[in-house]
Amino acid sequence: MKNFIFASLLLVLCSFKSDKGCLKADIILLADVSQSISGHEKYVYNALLAFIERFELSEEGIRMSLITFNGSEEVLYHLGSNKYQLLDSLDIIISKPAEGGTYMFGALRASMNEFRKRGIHYRRIIILVSDGSPSYAVETLLLADDLKNVYNSIIFGILVNSYDRNDNFMEQISSPNCYIKTEFETLVKELENLDICI
Repeated sequence: MKNFIFASLLLVLCSFKSDKGCLKADIILLADVSQSISGHEKYVYNALLAFIERFELSEEGIRMSLITFNGSEEVLYHLGSNKYQLLDSLDIIISKPAEGGTYMFGALRASMNEFRKRGIHYRRIIILVSDGSPSYAVETLLLADDLKNVYNSIIFGILVNSYDRNDNFMEQISSPNCYIKTEFETLVKELENLDICI
């Protein structure tokens, strides 16, 4: 019975529809810009733009961070509430071609460092957009487990369908009931409809 209640609660956490102003949360956007994403950067950009535009940011409410990863991770915008700066940093995704490996581990480690900047009474959420074929897959999954279990983070895994996709990995790294598989062409719609209000 307890397991049923817990599973039901997780489903609510990842699909509950409510007003966009209800959150006190730190939301980290992780964008895969590796070689397998090449040619589809605009889709990733548009989807993240659509997601960001849905929310009002404030230091006491919702803060966001943007991190990209290929052969290494790069924090484009640290957790904060300046929406204009966040949107400016997003332009980097379309200003240079996607290339290199998929060092998702570094992006998750950077996310952990970002989360340490604010108290645990704020919800911690990661929106991970990737085709799910990382370097150091085992280590990446272990780090994700720490984020979910020690840092009480929810990871939304958004798998985009590329030639190098790894469905199983993305499902494993996601929190229960928080895994979505989509095409690049429908990525905007998925992030427009993704409700992380808890």
